[in-house]
Amino acid sequence: MAGNSAHEIIPLNELSREGAGGYRLPSLEVPFQTPLPQKYLRADLPLPQLTEHDAVREFMKRSHTNTSVDGSPLFPLGSCTMIYNPAAIRDVAVFANLHPLQPEQTSQGALRILFDLERILSELGGAAAGTLQPAAGAHSELTAVFMIAAYHASRGEGDQRKTVLIPDSAHGTNPASAAMAGYNVQTAPSNKSGRLDLEALTKIMEEKGNTVAALMITQPSTFGIYDEQIKDITKVMHDYGAQVFCDGANFAALVNRVKFGDLGIDVFHFNLHKTFGVPHGGGGPGAGYTGAAKHLVPFLPTPRIESSMERFVLSFDHPQSIGTVSSAYGNFLADVMADKYILLMGSDGLMESSGVAVEAGNYQHQLLSKILPPAFGGVVMHEGIVLDTPLRGLKVNSDGRAKQLTVIDLVKALTDLGYYAPTVGFPLHDGILTEPTHSASKAAMDAFARDLKEAVEHATQDPEWLATSPHSTLVGRLKEAESDRNPVFTWVKNGK
Repeated sequence: MAGNSAHEIIPLNELSREGAGGYRLPSLEVPFQTPLPQKYLRADLPLPQLTEHDAVREFMKRSHTNTSVDGSPLFPLGSCTMIYNPAAIRDVAVFANLHPLQPEQTSQGALRILFDLERILSELGGAAAGTLQPAAGAHSELTAVFMIAAYHASRGEGDQRKTVLIPDSAHGTNPASAAMAGYNVQTAPSNKSGRLDLEALTKIMEEKGNTVAALMITQPSTFGIYDEQIKDITKVMHDYGAQVFCDGANFAALVNRVKFGDLGIDVFHFNLHKTFGVPHGGGGPGAGYTGAAKHLVPFLPTPRIESSMERFVLSFDHPQSIGTVSSAYGNFLADVMADKYILLMGSDGLMESSGVAVEAGNYQHQLLSKILPPAFGGVVMHEGIVLDTPLRGLKVNSDGRAKQLTVIDLVKALTDLGYYAPTVGFPLHDGILTEPTHSASKAAMDAFARDLKEAVEHATQDPEWLATSPHSTLVGRLKEAESDRNPVFTWVKNGK
């Protein structure tokens, strides 16, 4: 093990020592059997042999190479709201032994939590009722689209309305959710200000309004912009009998300030793992909530949690329901964390968090707009997009061809500095979408802007440096298409 410093990452096979295994198997107490044919068995399994202490130490080193909300100087991933997840809400061990199939009479406390949380979220969003069954955001969208389909079918218009309109500024999973529910997807364009083009939308509805089932809009949009004409948008859709779904992926900018129901939204969703403190990404799982206006409540998934005779029951007595969308009523422990987060924050705290999110989003966007041109003018909400214009004239030789540098190259350089890469290429192919969230400090945003500026300046002087970034990460630059289509996950002895 000579040369194994406190921070150096060494392949485990190079640390292996004969007989140093960190495990001991019990004696076999049943007759030995070979369940597989001999051709499927191997005589040797040459795994690295390490003591338990060695294994723990080496895997701890590797864990420190990860980028995380807790460990990164700033986690600027746009449209994902990677907020700090308070330790106070993550202690849910008291529920660890609760089985999802326990009978109602032994699950009253859990049902009470879900019952109360559904009503809190319904109040925050302006819904008549809602469900916590969806396992995450996209699942919540799909649930909402199924409810819209059931609503139109109940009115005898299911076969007629087969198109869902989705703005080009909408959250990225919306088209997939609509398509999975069997709908055709048509894009509703934005205007030059980044807002949904109301005139173009009206024209679409005038031409084919009786074939449109719904509009799936995101507020604020993935451009980081709030559509001030949202009530006019919902009115146009309703005038032609269509429904409006609102994606709440960016609701962190509106919490306790705006209710979707007040805007004419018929059904919406929240990501509890984005807006209400629940860890996600590598710390998942996520959790979703779908809220409905009164006329769509009959179509909510079953079972529904109801209060009856001072008890909580799971009711299936809803004949128009779309049925069950989650066998264990969603991700319960994530729901518990969201409930704790909301109760700890309180009404004032939630309002303050959304205000800080918008303030931070604008502060960071103004800093970055001095380095790279903004996609749209004016203020933003919680996130903003800047464009890679200064990089477009920079080219390097790649496999005998001139390659133009892009935003992807730029964010590779940021990973060298310990940042998780911002969102790139979406929703604009030449844009960088960043969202500091209400967790970011002014110092962290200032440092991020300085580092981005230095990376851009370095790239203009040495394009090859940018084209080959990152340089200090454990894994260097991968050929994205090849590594995706032909990944190598196996360790090969002696490199053969």
